[in-house]
Amino acid sequence: ISRMSEEPPRSPAPVIPPEAAKKKYRLGRDRHGGIGAFACTDIPTGMVVLTEKPILLVPENCDDELLEGALLAQLGPPGPARRAFQALADSHARPRPCDKTAAGIIRTNGYPCPGAVADTAGGGRHPAAGGVFPIFSRFNSDCTPNVTHRYCPERNVRSVFTARGVAEGEELLTCYVDAAAAAERRGALAERFGFECACDACTGPDADERDKRRIKIASLDDNIFEHIRHGRYGRALSDIESRVNLLEEEGMDTPEALLRTYNDGYQCCDHSGDSEKALMFLKKVYEQQTLCDDSVSNLEEVADAIKKFEKKISCGP
Repeated sequence: ISRMSEEPPRSPAPVIPPEAAKKKYRLGRDRHGGIGAFACTDIPTGMVVLTEKPILLVPENCDDELLEGALLAQLGPPGPARRAFQALADSHARPRPCDKTAAGIIRTNGYPCPGAVADTAGGGRHPAAGGVFPIFSRFNSDCTPNVTHRYCPERNVRSVFTARGVAEGEELLTCYVDAAAAAERRGALAERFGFECACDACTGPDADERDKRRIKIASLDDNIFEHIRHGRYGRALSDIESRVNLLEEEGMDTPEALLRTYNDGYQCCDHSGDSEKALMFLKKVYEQQTLCDDSVSNLEEVADAIKKFEKKISCGP
């Protein structure tokens, strides 16, 4: 399941959740004439700008009959909910924007929802492949996004966090694809969402250099895993430091990316038996997790691990 939004909403307009009333974001026209989300005020890193429940959860291995059952169970008969769903873009419709289909809207606007369960007709319940979030579907794409997002199955919500400080009036941008090379990203965006990405990372004057950095960042991520797996802890720590430096240089040092890298550092030091360094990295993990994850249970799990390492160090060998 993947997504993109490029078409203005039709009546009725999407229901704005309570977060909008707090003046964190507004929906408006972007520079291409579509719909986008914009900051209503200066927003620091790690602020939740949107918490949204899915309008639809889509069952895994969904055929036409199962999909229609999910639409009926979750959206009901034709009415406001169905019209709000139908107002979303379908980048697979031909000719566009006519001939929309439910499957096309889902492919364009869907996000993974690990751990979710989808209701279908007749009281059926199936593991969900993903979900559609009408407000978050209006967030446009940039290959250097200023927001990240995470789904919480316990609350059945997707939370959107600022990945860096965002200025008032700045567009809030996610990233629709996960690929290091610009050619791969642009190809995937054109194929899956029907547009040519023209962001700075793809077409700017230093796009080639940025491409090299991003490919190196991805390569280091793979190398770190292999180093830890084979007990090459010193090399893993060296690559972790290099990855953090490249993330900062490329403007990709989001809490989400740093969380992943620092967690690798924790795993490396824990496996090597260096409890003090493991604790140092674990504290960095917790710091970044507070900026990109509002799951109380996840934060408590890291906090408990910190306490255990502190106790282990204080008791000595």
